[in-house]
Amino acid sequence: MSRDPVAGRYRIQAVVEMTGVPAATLRAWERRYGLPKPQRSRSSYRLYSDHDIEVIRRLRDHCARGMAPSEAARLVARMAVEADETPSLVEAGADIYDEAQTWALDAIERGDIAELRTICERALGVGSALQLLDRLIVPVLHEMGARWYRGELSIAAEHLASEQLGTLIRELARLLAPLAPRGKALLACVSWETHILPLYVVAAQWSQWGLQPIVLGARLPIEDLADAVERIDPLVIGLSVSVDPPRQTRISEVWGDYARVCAGRQWVVGGAQAAAHHQRIRALGGHVAPAEIAAHRGLIERILNTPLVGASDQLVGASDERQPA
Repeated sequence: MSRDPVAGRYRIQAVVEMTGVPAATLRAWERRYGLPKPQRSRSSYRLYSDHDIEVIRRLRDHCARGMAPSEAARLVARMAVEADETPSLVEAGADIYDEAQTWALDAIERGDIAELRTICERALGVGSALQLLDRLIVPVLHEMGARWYRGELSIAAEHLASEQLGTLIRELARLLAPLAPRGKALLACVSWETHILPLYVVAAQWSQWGLQPIVLGARLPIEDLADAVERIDPLVIGLSVSVDPPRQTRISEVWGDYARVCAGRQWVVGGAQAAAHHQRIRALGGHVAPAEIAAHRGLIERILNTPLVGASDQLVGASDERQPA
């Protein structure tokens, strides 16, 4: 018989040992922010549940990343799973993300954005921020795009869902931000690209992998990118391209322009149309991001460990860069 995750069972000293959070801090969080919410014994001792322990760990981790305690408490409260819902999600085990994808897509088709957010929050309650991103949000975004392309999803529903998921992705990027980033990364859409949501997904992933992403936005003129590169001096530049360029575009020359802007730095191109240009991009010293998450992460690890001697250097170790992110 599984134990009740919301039943109080731990005294405060045990919680201190389990979480590393001082007792005074636990009391201050409870008094100021209403989190956690321990029960009381007959002798008025605080009794913390497994659910309370999880809340405390999240508050601790957010604060360790530099988030103000009040902001961390608001975020945890907003994303917390209600106690009576938690057991059913936990029992779902490894299948929760597959089921959550189905629930999320159903909510999107109905235009029920509040339900979409609730589903994501429940999934976060049984896993990590990175699991929520990789196993729920990214697959849902891909399926949304496919349904929209087939005419099975209205533009209104796609826009509403994209706005909600975009907000969640930006929150996750903050949660995944490294305490000691290994370098800055500039992320931008190419000058004709209007879809910014994939860029936020990459920002969250690259945060987890040790970089400090700076998102510049959609349809960024190449001159503005050049200015940002000069001012920010990034270690890596990421470009997103998911749609074909205008017919009059001389695409080979355009990639040459991007290569000159990125000269002396590592640069990665991802998106649905990146693979179509991989030969030109790689010939100019760039990378095409792999579609598989593990391969994508491996690419970033190589980038972080590959020094550039000069602007003319070609990047190495890119044999698996044949698919877009």
